[in-house]
Amino acid sequence: MRVPNIERTPDFMQAVGMLLVGVVIGCILMMIIEHNNFQTVLEENIDLRSERDKLQQNVASLEKLKNRRYVIKKTNVIFEGKALEKNIQSELEARILKDLEAAVGNPANIDPGVYRSMVDGHEYRDINGTNYRIRVTMLSVNQTELSVFVLAEAVVSN
Repeated sequence: MRVPNIERTPDFMQAVGMLLVGVVIGCILMMIIEHNNFQTVLEENIDLRSERDKLQQNVASLEKLKNRRYVIKKTNVIFEGKALEKNIQSELEARILKDLEAAVGNPANIDPGVYRSMVDGHEYRDINGTNYRIRVTMLSVNQTELSVFVLAEAVVSN
């Protein structure tokens, strides 16, 4: 039995080549779509984990303080100014809330300057390779909730 000469079937070779090119292009397109879906799921996961951590912290602090009146039971951080990326904003918010944990359980009628000094002017280092300085623009104590309005500025390293 002889092996047929490949030069006699150029149409077949062209068809096989086009099929392989189609498979490669299809794989590339599917990989791009899968990467986009993975990024979306990753961002949602980061948001949901941040929200879960905040809610767990709120539940724990409210359980301790449920029978006390006129004390700060919850803290909020609200960003003003130019919008930051979600992951940077959530990391900054987590660090600021950690610094403000000392305010939870304290009387709500304390001088607001005490709460302002906990965060104002602090520099948070290495958030996605950048340092951020926080300025408190406004403080609000509404019943048992302390809301801190902040402006985050990227610090340029020399």
